[in-house]
Amino acid sequence: MNNNTSIAWLLGLGSNIHVAVGERELQYLLADLPKFITIPNTPTYCCKVFVWQKEIVPVIDIAQLVLGQNITRAENEELIVLATFQANPTASLQRGAILLSAIPSKIYIQDQQVCELPPPKTLWQQLALSCFNHPEKGPVPILSLERIFLTPASSLRSN
Repeated sequence: MNNNTSIAWLLGLGSNIHVAVGERELQYLLADLPKFITIPNTPTYCCKVFVWQKEIVPVIDIAQLVLGQNITRAENEELIVLATFQANPTASLQRGAILLSAIPSKIYIQDQQVCELPPPKTLWQQLALSCFNHPEKGPVPILSLERIFLTPASSLRSN
């Protein structure tokens, strides 16, 4: 591996949507879904939380946010990854969970794979740091977890 290569996790979100996160941002894969608590008066893509080690963890369905509609996943295709992020370099670690439809896979990304964000581009610009072209999946946004979990839902726009 050379200096122009980074390690990341490829996440299948369902409905043929794939994203990536940095290698050290994923903590746990939860194959057994925890008991969700629904938060009233919130958008459906981010209306659930659960308790993990005495901490309330928000859950986001990025595929639902991107498509603007409910995503149906088979029971055996519903997983959660627990991720960590920081609001800034000196802040404490925070946790958030992302709904997946497949087990994450480790990938290697090279600088020359950089490409344009897929549609809806305006929304991906709010959620992603960059994008790369995967040989099988096409354009794959690299998520900014702090943007996803700390941006108010009312601020995210897909147009």
